[in-house]
Amino acid sequence: MYCWETEDLIREELGIPDAIVACIGPTGERLVKFACIMNDKHRAAGRSGGGAVMGSKNLKAIAVRGTKGIRIANPEAFMKSMWAMKAKVAAFPVTGKGLPTYGTAVLVNVINEHGALPTNNHQLTQLIGADKISGETLTETRPAAKP
Repeated sequence: MYCWETEDLIREELGIPDAIVACIGPTGERLVKFACIMNDKHRAAGRSGGGAVMGSKNLKAIAVRGTKGIRIANPEAFMKSMWAMKAKVAAFPVTGKGLPTYGTAVLVNVINEHGALPTNNHQLTQLIGADKISGETLTETRPAAKP
């Protein structure tokens, strides 16, 4: 069963429409080494083949739902800190403009330049021609990629 169907079925069986479901699809069940764990139908935990790990344990899904609030010891200090962090994130070029404009593919060039882009099954750390698959290039060359 695919992830979307799994999420819907679990919520329906539990009778909890707002449950959060983390699940695997056929690739995880078949232990494909790059299988993801999916949630919210569009979100993927895609690094390190976690979906294959779940599949190896015959674990199709986990559903959770919280019912209690979160207590914050000092709400004013917390909010002040949060607004300060939000301002820093917005002011930084990659997180303030790059990610919202180009998505996570904007990180390809940054990561590649730092020698941390896994390439050739993690045998190399840089990709020659990485700029051809960057967020900027994809946005220019692929009409569907444009925001």
